[in-house]
Amino acid sequence: MIKYDKNDPKSPFIFYLYYFVVYFGIAIQGSFLTLYLTESGLPVKTIGLLNGIIQILSLFVLPVLGRIADRASTKNKVLCTELAVSITILFLLSKAKNLVMICVFRILYAMFFTPISSVYETITMEFCRKNGWEFGPIRMSGT
Repeated sequence: MIKYDKNDPKSPFIFYLYYFVVYFGIAIQGSFLTLYLTESGLPVKTIGLLNGIIQILSLFVLPVLGRIADRASTKNKVLCTELAVSITILFLLSKAKNLVMICVFRILYAMFFTPISSVYETITMEFCRKNGWEFGPIRMSGT
């Protein structure tokens, strides 16, 4: 087992913690979002159609957002922006009463939330390369 000081700014402790919390949250969100949409009155067929639309849109949106992240002066700003927008959209989704708005917010949420994992994995890999840490154990903390 690798020993490190969690107070050392070059320590990967924050990455271990981040991966654990994020993947824990994704598991909960993934399980309950469909249930929430069903309870909101969305027919199961519509939820399935939404999930398909999201996958198709991801083919176009992810490369664009990836390119923006690659060109950004700091990927941390991109990550924080994506997280803030995702949280805002998720909040709006929870307040939406109209089925059309629920569908719109669900698609928007997916478009901003999906690329987050690529950005934070890039940030983590750059940190690991720079400081001599292995990416695998950090990534496994989220599994």
